[in-house]
Amino acid sequence: MADRDSQLGGARNLGLPANRRDRLGRNDLDDLYRVNLTGRSTLELGVSEIARRSNFNVEVYSFKRPSNQIPRNIRNQDFRRLRARDRNTFLSSIGASRKGGNANENLSLNLDAGEYLVRVSRQTGDSRYRLRATATLIPTLPSDTTPPTAALNASPLTTGGGAAYDFVVTYSDNVAINTGTIDGNDIRVTSPSGFNQLATLVSATPGGNGTPRTATYRVTAPGNTWDAADNGTYTVSLQANQVTDTNSNAAAAGALGTFQVNIAATPGGGDPGGGDPGGGVVRDGNSIAGATLVSGIPITLTGSVTNTDTQDFYQITTGTRGDYLIELAGLTADANISIVNADGSSVSRYQSQAGITQEKFIQPLDAGTFYVRVFQSAAGNETNYSLAIGNKLTDTVPNAIATVTPIPIPANNTTTFTGANYVVDGGIDSPVDYYRFRTAPAANSTDRPLLRVQLDDLFGNLDIEVVSLGVDGQPIPGRGGISDASSRSPSGTFGQGSEDFSGILSPDTEYIIRIFAPNGSGEGSTYNLTVDLAVASDIPAKTRGIRPGGESSNPRNVTEVGNFTFFSAEDGSEPSSPNSLWRTDTTIDGTQKFGDFVSLGNFTAAGNSGNNTLLYFVANDGTPNLGNDLFKCDPNGVISRVRDGDDPILSSYADLTAVGDRLYFLAEAGTGTGRRLYRTGVDGTGVELVLTAGGAEILGTRVRDLTAVGDDALFFDGRFGADGSQLAYIQNARTANNTPTEIFLTSTNPPEAVDPNDLVAVSANTLYFTAEPSTLDRKLYRYTIGDAQPTLVSLGGIAPNPGNLIFVEGTSSPNTLYFTADTIDTSSNPVGEELVRIVNPASSTTAELVSNITPDAGSSDIAGLVALDGTGRLAFITIDPADNLSKVWVTDGTDAGTRAITLTGNITEYNPSPTQLAAVGGTIFFAADTPTEGRELWKYDTDATNTLATLVGDINTTDDPSNPDVVPNSNPGSFAVANDTLLFTADDGVDGIELWSVLP
Repeated sequence: MADRDSQLGGARNLGLPANRRDRLGRNDLDDLYRVNLTGRSTLELGVSEIARRSNFNVEVYSFKRPSNQIPRNIRNQDFRRLRARDRNTFLSSIGASRKGGNANENLSLNLDAGEYLVRVSRQTGDSRYRLRATATLIPTLPSDTTPPTAALNASPLTTGGGAAYDFVVTYSDNVAINTGTIDGNDIRVTSPSGFNQLATLVSATPGGNGTPRTATYRVTAPGNTWDAADNGTYTVSLQANQVTDTNSNAAAAGALGTFQVNIAATPGGGDPGGGDPGGGVVRDGNSIAGATLVSGIPITLTGSVTNTDTQDFYQITTGTRGDYLIELAGLTADANISIVNADGSSVSRYQSQAGITQEKFIQPLDAGTFYVRVFQSAAGNETNYSLAIGNKLTDTVPNAIATVTPIPIPANNTTTFTGANYVVDGGIDSPVDYYRFRTAPAANSTDRPLLRVQLDDLFGNLDIEVVSLGVDGQPIPGRGGISDASSRSPSGTFGQGSEDFSGILSPDTEYIIRIFAPNGSGEGSTYNLTVDLAVASDIPAKTRGIRPGGESSNPRNVTEVGNFTFFSAEDGSEPSSPNSLWRTDTTIDGTQKFGDFVSLGNFTAAGNSGNNTLLYFVANDGTPNLGNDLFKCDPNGVISRVRDGDDPILSSYADLTAVGDRLYFLAEAGTGTGRRLYRTGVDGTGVELVLTAGGAEILGTRVRDLTAVGDDALFFDGRFGADGSQLAYIQNARTANNTPTEIFLTSTNPPEAVDPNDLVAVSANTLYFTAEPSTLDRKLYRYTIGDAQPTLVSLGGIAPNPGNLIFVEGTSSPNTLYFTADTIDTSSNPVGEELVRIVNPASSTTAELVSNITPDAGSSDIAGLVALDGTGRLAFITIDPADNLSKVWVTDGTDAGTRAITLTGNITEYNPSPTQLAAVGGTIFFAADTPTEGRELWKYDTDATNTLATLVGDINTTDDPSNPDVVPNSNPGSFAVANDTLLFTADDGVDGIELWSVLP
């Protein structure tokens, strides 16, 4: 009978990179794996170690819909029994390798981000196999990154009576305009008087793609007829991501220019330039001259606009210069509002919002007389209204940092502060508000001051910035964060908008909180402020919102260096160099950018005695003709190119491995020459070839599994001699330019190839590895530097085919080497592939079965092994035979201490993934699916006496009104551990995918 991983619903998550062993035979025909790619990548698969007289294939499929949306009866069907119709409904075949005999199968595919299915299928025979899988992000190197340009040609409108106004925009590009993107969503025309309309496309000539292309657009007059009441300046703006070139580069959004409407008034119709209201002009409220007099403010007025009475004017007088609150309410259809001078010119900073049935804004006004205009947004919108014009608002919060009274913070860094005021863009009295405070010194390293700033009851868009201050009392550039999501209250929830900022702060540091409206937006609002500061070691927090506007920054390559963590992210500031190098200490002010690159990856930490002090990485900094090159960066952010001027230009870097603070790697000099083994200079500068004792270059195809042992030794699977695949060793690899030496398993002449694999260091001078000499079964070996040859580890009844080696350091418990192997129990009964350990592996080779998780002779298919360093414990993922569900497990190396983890609430089905599993000290973190929270972050304390994991935090609680039944997910991923802290990516539904952190 086939096991569950031959079904779509039982496909195992394959964490990348992967190097795992499994078996196929007459009773198990297929192994299915799920692979998740976080970006467009090259997926490379290899199936090897297939026995003679056996033949296996490898295939890759994409999912046509998410795997969890495939019907249960399809997911629980053996893959080979799926009807072609069902397979084609849910899957698309995108690649396969089907060689004859027991030849190795290899497949390389360039794939977009997403989830894929890998199938290893038996054709003939019964054999174990090794599956290797890697994914390399494909750098974003667009050949054409120049966006189109747009130029406006708009004449003044001086003649009234017509309904339409036409203007021309000419689009040009260095390659060609994609004419199919020119349409009626491109251009918006606005005016300070409240006009806000998408322009209709009249024509685009000539046809077909090319450059330039001329588009004629049209807008219709307010009230359907252009007249003197419409006089003013109208701004023509190109909308974002509308008109593109043939390489999908979009013309930049923004104002293209303006046109003037200057129509002479009709006699008797109310002269915008003046006219005595007492001289026969009727105050019908339909014009500036006939505006209804308002005796004083504050006041609330009522009226209506209809198809026959399209606008109302009110004359107000402000006795004092300041910021005034104005509200248009009680609407049943869309109406707009503006404020103008006596000559009809607008003073409004606020832009009326299309489709919103309530308007409320703050208007800065000088002392004097003004006219408030209420009008239809479009013909057919008939509504009653209530117009409230308030007193000048009183500003209660300082507008300058130096005059702010600090918020008192107690010694425990825990307090709540509330306040209220208003801010308006271009405000006279309150253009910005500042709040100031200093965090208290930390009592210990786990006291992380967590700040949350919340603005509530907003009707307009306000933003929050938190920045640390220097010794001069001024903000330090780049040392803080901004929350700039749109906080305008949506229609139907007027006055309920909010803005939320949170992040970890540094202790004993002074900060300012700046409340502001986006510059030039005309936005403003009153607000209620809540500032919460608390010590929150176990609460997840965003390191910093890196990309503005709620877009994902897609953090990757998270790597610990010294007391910091480096990563790459996309902040959107440099379109031609979209990838940036960042460093964080998990605080908002300690998260800083150090450089922009065209492409960025292959992060590798280096340093001596386990203290990483250097980051190596591969990047393209835009220098012509160099492409991707090797760089290094110290913890202070100083970046330098590694190659000297005389060194060859290299490309196709791979397998970066640090031996102390020196780097070994594969790279290609020239195009099509193939990779060679290189290393940096002893002093960390320059690069050089690693040569054999005979002076020959070492081809990259003959080097595999580079592994550092201690600070000065490099081991690898070397295939550069005449003796086939052997264990190779470079002595004093950090301090000298030595050549590699082959270490033979036996003294036979000639030596036989042994295919060393699974290299793992267990001390500063000892490593374990597996090898396969002339026998069909793979064996376990130990080698200590200085020995003549490796020692075969006698596994006794724990017989052949060890794999998945992982070393776990112990502090309160012994060091332990864990691995999987085909085993037998104490009665010599076969129990399949299970977990095995060797305690104190540097001095002992005694192996023992940890636990027979899967009864009888079935294998446990253990994956995602994670060391809980300091505890001697191990976490992993496998099927629980009690309910046939995949779960996180933990073991202390004993049968009694091996247990499956369930979630609080007795949730047993939660779909763990090897790529979303990490350990910090004695705590396991993992991502899990639940019906109420979606996929979120959970943790389990391995010192607990129960087996229940707890929710770390429901990070994404946003709801999608269009899909109310869908539970939001933060989908935590890219787990990395640095400075006893878990760092991970997550999407809170507001700021996109960003980097987060949490302490255990």
